[in-house]
Order: sequence, then C-alpha cells, then structure tokens
Amino acid sequence: MAKVFGKARSTITNNVNNVFKEGELDEKSNVEKNNIANYDKSVTIYSLDVVISVGYRVRYYEGVRFRKWATEKN
Repeated sequence: MAKVFGKARSTITNNVNNVFKEGELDEKSNVEKNNIANYDKSVTIYSLDVVISVGYRVRYYEGVRFRKWATEKN
C-alpha cells in the first residue's frame, strides 16, 4: 500500500491501525497472516476493503485517483 499511495510505510501502518481501532472494519475478517517458504517473517495480507479504507484516509492526488478507480462502476 505504501508503494501504491506513495506514502511512508509508517503512515500506511497508522492508517490501517486506525481503520481497526475506530471500528470501521473488523480486523479478524480483513487480515490474513501467511508464511512464505524461505522467508523468516509472516506476510500480512489485507482485504480490498482495508486498501479502499486507507485510500479514503490518504489525502493526496494518488489517493484520489485510487478511490475513483476502486469505486468506479463498470
């Protein structure tokens, strides 16, 4: 998400944590921890709902573009 939104990882982490702390989304339903072979740490996978929520919280050009793309009707 940091790469998609062009923000520091710490900024994205704060926004993700706030999404769950404020009750916008349920963490258990929207986060999955996976282990990858030959990699020491687990990898956190977020649902699209989390990505969209962070996109709404990021206030800059790429965030706006992402929100438009994510909510566009086909």
